[in-house]
Amino acid sequence: MNNEKNCCNPTNKHVIEGITCEVITCKYHHGDGKCCAGHIKVGPNQAEVSRETLCATFKNRTE
Repeated sequence: MNNEKNCCNPTNKHVIEGITCEVITCKYHHGDGKCCAGHIKVGPNQAEVSRETLCATFKNRTE
């Protein structure tokens, strides 16, 4: 994992407990499957089933 393009690093203790993230291309993805964003936003608000939801906090690691 390239920590220069990732807001997280292996010693970062700020992870959101209870949230599992599998999106390794997200800059908030912690190497062990956790999220280190300050908060997350899930949407859209008109979703009716889980497959219609997405993480609006996602930012590509290359941005």
